[in-house]
Amino acid sequence: MGELITIKQKDAMDIAVQQYTGDDSSLAGFYRMTNKQYHAAPGISTSFLQRLDQSPLHAMTPPEPTPAFDFGSAFHSLVLEPDTFTKFNHVLNESPRTNAGKAERAGAEKLGKIVVKPDDYNLMLKMAKAIHDTKTAKRLLDPDKGAAEISGFWSDDQLTADGYKILCKLRADFIHQSRIVIDVKSAADASPGAFCRAIVNFKYHWQAFLYLRGMTVLTGTFYDDFVWIVVEKAPPHAVGIYMATQEMLELAQEGIYRKRLFLTYRECMESGAWPGYQDAVLPLELPGWAKRAHNPIIE
Repeated sequence: MGELITIKQKDAMDIAVQQYTGDDSSLAGFYRMTNKQYHAAPGISTSFLQRLDQSPLHAMTPPEPTPAFDFGSAFHSLVLEPDTFTKFNHVLNESPRTNAGKAERAGAEKLGKIVVKPDDYNLMLKMAKAIHDTKTAKRLLDPDKGAAEISGFWSDDQLTADGYKILCKLRADFIHQSRIVIDVKSAADASPGAFCRAIVNFKYHWQAFLYLRGMTVLTGTFYDDFVWIVVEKAPPHAVGIYMATQEMLELAQEGIYRKRLFLTYRECMESGAWPGYQDAVLPLELPGWAKRAHNPIIE
């Protein structure tokens, strides 16, 4: 497995990226691989941790692809690697309601491509243009200053108290040579307040923590800058650019460890049991905000 590309890093060793060959027996380092290959490869990802937070059963049940997921994957490809967009995606020429359109879709799906409706493609073009028309976003995603869609794998023995090794993985939208990990997202509302709520609701800060840890372990150089570039799906496709604060990263680490997620993973691996919710009748209390809504006198 030879070196494919090298990501130049300021004040740090360059990052060597290898071509993925399909051998999962000794994954370690950085790889060029498709999104499908990454999700099929072993290792704990942020999305796995998020499902594990719901239950081990959910963690072992990957969600089925949805139109929103396919839209996001195709959009990322258009923004980050436009030259290879048609390799992994197909924009329909015929109406999907016609026999010709159905046959066209079936042919593209047989090749493993994401099928994109013309209206969705036009929307993606407008969103991508909005990102590239934003000076800071364009500068951060400069292909001469880093690399897109890089996957990393590392064995981490610092996630449990007894040094149990856990294979972890990341897939960075863009790794900037200034040691910045960048994630591109689309949203209904990219304003600071709305995206902050999205960070909490979807645990985006967990991703920031795990990715920065992975980059630090893999490169031997401290990474502490994680940036989100967020574009709105509706006109005028406003773009927000946000950096995870140190406090946010500490809260992510605290939350993951407080929930014992890595220990839960180890226990499930050793027992072979991946349970759902507790098999018992539990008393269920209304949360404080609901009680206050029923009785405003409660402080």
